[in-house]
This record gives sequence, structure tokens and C-alpha cells, in this order.
Amino acid sequence: MITCVKYNNNLSQEWDTFIDNSNTPLFFFKRLFLKYHSDRFIDHSLVFFYKEKIIATFPATVNENEIVSHGGLTFGGIISSKEVTASLAKEIVSCLKNYYLGLGLKKITIKSIPYIFNEVPAQEVLYFYWVNGFKLIRRDLSTIIEFNKRLSISKLRKRMISRGKKNELIVESSENFSDFVNFMSQVLSKHDTKPVHNAEELDFLSNHFPENIKLSIIKKDSELIAALLFFEFEAVAHAQYIGVNELGKEVGALDFLIEESINSYATKGFKYFSFGISTEKDGTYLNNGLISQKEGFGARSIPLDFYEVYLND
Repeated sequence: MITCVKYNNNLSQEWDTFIDNSNTPLFFFKRLFLKYHSDRFIDHSLVFFYKEKIIATFPATVNENEIVSHGGLTFGGIISSKEVTASLAKEIVSCLKNYYLGLGLKKITIKSIPYIFNEVPAQEVLYFYWVNGFKLIRRDLSTIIEFNKRLSISKLRKRMISRGKKNELIVESSENFSDFVNFMSQVLSKHDTKPVHNAEELDFLSNHFPENIKLSIIKKDSELIAALLFFEFEAVAHAQYIGVNELGKEVGALDFLIEESINSYATKGFKYFSFGISTEKDGTYLNNGLISQKEGFGARSIPLDFYEVYLND
């Protein structure tokens, strides 16, 4: 029989050990990463036990009467052991729903985990979300390259990469997150948005997860003109931030930086390169220019789905 309890700090080490050995061993499910959001989100995660052993976790936050998995993460949901079968997944989802229902909460929203982040095929929980009344309420489009099945690069991307080479651009690694955040703030301000993370947060995360957070930049005459901040997962190199200024566009800096990064990760044993989503307005609007640029590097897209259930229905 599956049982679940609310996460508490006494379970921190067990939680992290479980994540390391789970089917989705991503560093941003670790408690230290989740903790840095604590000033903005109220944690109400769950830990599931089977035969006195952790078999699943559910990183989650609560906002008034709604549970979200997790308010500070791009995706989440139930993190399962490789031992979880369909029958156990059924119990886990039922346990989750009944636990929050028993607290008088009104709604659960789950951002599902794209299959590329699983170590083995295991999406049984998606079926049992549906069985338990969860409805698909949002779908974003995330663009990826599978290295051993990469499609051809478009002529436009090739021209821009060649332009970068002709300008003798050099890709550098950096740990100067203050300059990076200032740069991204200027780039994103033209789109009436700003970076999700500040420099202090990126310094904190980089210091605690140095093997997972990497910043690549290009400068010209000492000026930062293009930057990519990567979250490195087990098999996926994910571009968390992509930025280029006007000078960078003129000299082909972004295309050159992306292609150099793709080639680098392809040789390091990664399976996927992830560009992230190209959808806006809660998934209802597709930025055609943005996704066309990503597709030009030989990429195609997968969905990132959101599910929701009202507990009093």
C-alpha cells in the first residue's frame, strides 16, 4: 500500500538520494535548488512510501487553495522510482489527490515532465492523471535536437554561422553573472520582460551546482554581444537563457554560439539539446519567428503539458 506525507526538512537527505536514483534525476528537483525559491513560494511537497521506502516524490507549492507542481520550476509532477509499475502509479496518483482533498484544497495543477528527461520510458502517471479527472489545460511547444537524429541546418543558419566564423568570434566560458543579468535585462527589455533570476540567485545556484549550470558568451572588443546560460541535466543540455544584442546580430554571434554549443554537447555524451519553448500567452500564441530560428538548426518540437483537477467537483 502506498502512503504519502508532507515533506519536512528531516527528509532532505533521503529526498535528494531518491532524486539521484529516480527515473528523472534532475538537479533542480534537489531540495537546495527548491529552497532558493522559498521567499516567493510556500512549499507543500509530498513524499510517497511503499514498504517503508521512498518510491516517489511530488515537488509542489501552495498558493491559497491551489497546489502547483512546482511554482518555481518549468515542469515537475510526480518523480518516480524506476521500480514504479502501472499499478503503483495508479496508487500514487490516487494518494496524491486524496491527500490534498483531505486538506480542503480546491485545485491541483501539474506541469508534466517531457519524456526526454526520463531515463527509461515511464509515463504511466499521465494516464492516471486522466483517470483521476485531470484535464489538459495548457500546452507549450518546446524545441529540441536529438543528436543522433539531427536534421539538416537551414541555408540561413549556415550563412549566419559562416558570418560568425568570418568575424573570428570566440566562445568563452564565464562566471560573471552580474554582467550576464545586466546584458539579458537590456535584451529582454525590448520585449517588455526581464530575466527570471537575478545575479545573486545565479551565483548561489552556480556555487552549489557547478556541474549543472554553465554560461557561454561571446565578446567583441570587450563588449558582451551574445550569451547562452545552460542547465545541464543527465541527458539534456537545456538553454535556459538565450540572448544577443544588435551588434551580435550583425556579426552572426548568436548562430555561431548556438552551433558551437550544439557541437560541444554532442561530443560530451548528451542525447538532447533543448532550446526551450516558443509559445507565449499561456501557450495560446506560437512565436513563428522564434521557432523557425530554432528549427533552422535541425530541431523539432515536443509538447510541455499542464494538467488540472478541481477537487470539489
